[in-house]
Amino acid sequence: MTRQRMGSKKHLYPHTLLTTAGQEEYDRFIAISRGRLCPYCLCETELIEDKVVHEDSPDKFRYYYRCKRNPDHHVGCHYGTKIPLGRISDSKLRRLKNQCHKAFDPLWKQKPKAFSSRQRAYYWLAKQLGWDNDFTHIGMFGEEQCLRALEIVERFRQYHSTK
Repeated sequence: MTRQRMGSKKHLYPHTLLTTAGQEEYDRFIAISRGRLCPYCLCETELIEDKVVHEDSPDKFRYYYRCKRNPDHHVGCHYGTKIPLGRISDSKLRRLKNQCHKAFDPLWKQKPKAFSSRQRAYYWLAKQLGWDNDFTHIGMFGEEQCLRALEIVERFRQYHSTK
């Protein structure tokens, strides 16, 4: 789903070129990416406060989107907003995403930095995965994508530790 340049510098987005079935798939993708639809059971979600997920939390400014059918399927929101950090995940996928962040984030956070910024690190990861940079973010990964990213980061570390 990449942008295409047409004629007089107008940008056509992929959803403008889709069939009805393609439009439904695109709409589903958007709903999942915005935390409005559970990717496991395709049911609606609800916005809840942090204390519902973490009963002992004093945090009043943290929200989650949670599947209405399975309370284990949820995603946190950016602090102080209702913008999801990624897609809704079960506990297994949340653990994998955490592992990915623990492996990947030091490449751009810790010194010596392998990449000068988070954006450059994600651009590199997108190229390694063969994906569009606009759709490469650990928060949006599924299990297979997390495992592939972990392999790529590990290979990168091994290659650069031998130099």
